[in-house]
Amino acid sequence: MVSVSQETIEQTEQRLHRVIAAADLVALEGVWSFTESALAEPPALTPGVPR
Repeated sequence: MVSVSQETIEQTEQRLHRVIAAADLVALEGVWSFTESALAEPPALTPGVPR
């Protein structure tokens, strides 16, 4: 199910700026990509990758 936000564009930008400011960025070696998967079939996590 998709939830649609009632935020204005400005509110969304302010919220995302707060999230980015609070985030820790970790640069990992190698090539990484995002692959969408079904909730019932999550992908296996790579051993040794920090969470």
